[in-house]
Amino acid sequence: MILPINLNVSDLLVKRGGIPLIQSFSVNLVPHDCCMLTGPNGSGKTTLLRTIAGLLKPSEGKVDLNTDSESKPMIAYHGHQDALTEQMTVIENLIFYQKLYKSDSAQMDSLIQKFAIDYLNQPVSQLSAGQKKRASLCCQFLAKASLWIFDEPATNLDQNSINVLTQEIERLKDRGAIVLIATHSPQLYSYISNLNVSLEP
Repeated sequence: MILPINLNVSDLLVKRGGIPLIQSFSVNLVPHDCCMLTGPNGSGKTTLLRTIAGLLKPSEGKVDLNTDSESKPMIAYHGHQDALTEQMTVIENLIFYQKLYKSDSAQMDSLIQKFAIDYLNQPVSQLSAGQKKRASLCCQFLAKASLWIFDEPATNLDQNSINVLTQEIERLKDRGAIVLIATHSPQLYSYISNLNVSLEP
C-alpha cells in the first residue's frame, strides 16, 4: 500500500560552484499527480530531482513531504546510475531488493516477465546497457514508495521495454503515488502526465 503524501516545494535556490542553477522554483503535487520536467541540457533537471529526493541541500527554500500518517514516506529515486551490484547476478540483485522493500515474490515474478528478464543468472557486469536498465527498473518497481523520481528512465530501452515502463508508471499514479520524470522525450509520458514544467538554463 502506498502512503499518500503531498509534495510541497517552495522557493528553491540551488547553486553549483556558487552559481545559481535553480532559482525560485516552487511546485505543489498531490497523490495521483505525474509531473514532467523538460528543458535542454544544463537547465538543472537532474539537480532539481536530486534536491527533491534529499540528495542535495538547497541554499534556500524547502522541500516538504506532508502526510497525516506518523510513518515516514518512502522516496524511490531512479537516476542515471543503475542501482545494481555488478558482482552479483541479476536474480541476486532482485532478491536483495525484494527483501529490502518487503515485496512478495509474485510481484517480482510479474516484473521479471514484463521486462523480459531472461538473463537472471548472469552477473550484472556482463550485461549490456539495456539489460542493466531493465533489471534496475525491475528492482526499483518492487518499492512501495509515495514519491517516485525518474531521471531519463527510458535511456537504453527498446520500444517494448518503454511500453512496460510507462505502464508501470501509470500504475503507480493510479495507486496514489506522486511521480516526477525528467525527460527529453515528453511524448513518451504525455498521456499519463498532468503537469509539465519546463526549465531554462
